[in-house]
Amino acid sequence: AEVNERTAMGLASFGACVRVIAETKASLPIQMFEISKSGKRGRVLEHDLVGLLCDEPNVDQTPMVWSEYRTAQVLSSGNSFTEIVMNRRGRATALIPREWSTVEVFRDDATGALMYRVRYGDGSTRVLDRSEMLHVPGMGNGIVGVSPVRMYAETLGIALGADRFAATFFGNGVKPSLVFSTPGSMDPITKKNLEADLETKWTQNNAHRAFIAEGGVTITPLTVPMNDAQFLESRVFETQEICRIFRMPPHMIGELSRATFSNIEAQDLSFEKHTIRPWLVRDEQELKRKLIPRSEWGRFYFKHNVDALLRADIKTRYEAHKLAILCGLATQNERRALEDLDPVDGGDVLLKPEAIFGKSGG
Repeated sequence: AEVNERTAMGLASFGACVRVIAETKASLPIQMFEISKSGKRGRVLEHDLVGLLCDEPNVDQTPMVWSEYRTAQVLSSGNSFTEIVMNRRGRATALIPREWSTVEVFRDDATGALMYRVRYGDGSTRVLDRSEMLHVPGMGNGIVGVSPVRMYAETLGIALGADRFAATFFGNGVKPSLVFSTPGSMDPITKKNLEADLETKWTQNNAHRAFIAEGGVTITPLTVPMNDAQFLESRVFETQEICRIFRMPPHMIGELSRATFSNIEAQDLSFEKHTIRPWLVRDEQELKRKLIPRSEWGRFYFKHNVDALLRADIKTRYEAHKLAILCGLATQNERRALEDLDPVDGGDVLLKPEAIFGKSGG
């Protein structure tokens, strides 16, 4: 089977891994923070970049769709490219993702600087320097990411072959489901009439109608022996192999053969730490490097809010709120804001842990 980015996405397990990671990452709010001269950190709510990343990266996409597309690109092709449209002051005004196959990465012969040649839909091309391109590579040579489809071509090729074999098998392309036999040879006319009846009267919507056998005809159903059905086990194994490529807990894409109630919770934590976090860090560092002026690197930075992963688990979320307030990590109003609740009087006071738990060693 031909293995490329298009055919790989047709694999249910591969496409599911890409979708889960891309959708999860895109659903996490990205926030901008500022470090004051005194070292205090605070969230930035009013800034051009906040509007760009949190409201409208470009006129055609919402932040969720924009981030989902970019992440799916790097997961399937090894690279994510986003053109930065700037105004005359050198400030970003739009972020337009470009399909990976339309971008060529090269170095300028004179300066050695990284450049990007972009091919547009009308056939025209334009060369951008690195300040005009958000480039998030996956694992590769440190400059350009290698497509996981190419890196794991043999594994994906086996999975694609198993998929096609399964489709052929269950489409009755491998074995017939019934055998009609007679005591002696059947004359050509009778045989032709029987075949015609089977095609027109006992297929598709009529498949379960009763069949009356005449002339000594006996009907024997053909079942699938277990040794012929072993490819089903191999397909489960290939699904697990693809999960290993993405460090994806199998239950996240519906592979529950080894899932239990107790280990799913641990796998969910592993998903956050080992699957999602590396992609968040990649993106945060590239956004800072390309969107924030170098003179302001020590002042501003971006960070995804992974607390959003707890939204579906109200008990864990509320316990986290309680612990943060009691330990003096957040105020009551800061935690209320996360739940879209109005502030309350006295809710901006940061509690001191020793006032609640007592001084250690006292």
